[in-house]
Amino acid sequence: MMRIRQEATIASLFSILLCVCLTGCDNRPSKPETFQVSGKLLLPSGAPVTGGTMVLRPENGVFGAIATIQSDGSFTLEDAGKPGIVPGKYQVFVRFSDADPVALRKAVHQRYQESTDDGDSDVIIDVQQNNDNLEIRLKR
Repeated sequence: MMRIRQEATIASLFSILLCVCLTGCDNRPSKPETFQVSGKLLLPSGAPVTGGTMVLRPENGVFGAIATIQSDGSFTLEDAGKPGIVPGKYQVFVRFSDADPVALRKAVHQRYQESTDDGDSDVIIDVQQNNDNLEIRLKR
């Protein structure tokens, strides 16, 4: 009888320990909250930027988000290939490829074009909520 109780107690303790480990022992960091952000990128004139890639750099200087700019200026921000962006303030830059038209590259002032010197952009957005109608206008 005593042996059966010991086995039952050990089995109960093992079951409890297993449940605790499976539900409460996850040491992986939780993913930060992200917001869905889309909208249009515009030139100072109000005309859309018709190509390229928009790059957002957070205040801390590491990579923030990226979006392909469509022919109508529309974009949807992504972080690591997934829709959404972590809340915060971001500098706006545009990256062009050699395939993008020269006229488009000239229409976007050099200070907004991302380059290896990592300059500063004076166009800043502050993401604090979902926004599917964000209008970003580059300055002269």
